[in-house]
Amino acid sequence: VTISFILLFSVAGSHAFLVSIQQEVDSLHQQIAEGRGNSSELRVEVTELKGPGRIRSVAEGRLNMLQTPNRKQLQPIFELSPPSDNPFRGPS
Repeated sequence: VTISFILLFSVAGSHAFLVSIQQEVDSLHQQIAEGRGNSSELRVEVTELKGPGRIRSVAEGRLNMLQTPNRKQLQPIFELSPPSDNPFRGPS
């Protein structure tokens, strides 16, 4: 009778231990799922924040920066030939 009581008590103890471990595993699975969801949301937010339109609006709004007018590329009137000697060497 004593042996069966000890065996039954040890089975109940191991079952309680397994239940507590399973609860911890379930909690960790839930945290992982939440972390993955947060990660996906943050990736979308980063994509939105680094867009050129948003950067421009922040620069113009909060930073009071102005967009430059259209620039024109200057074209050389004539081609300059390179110097024949070393221009960085002093007089000899």
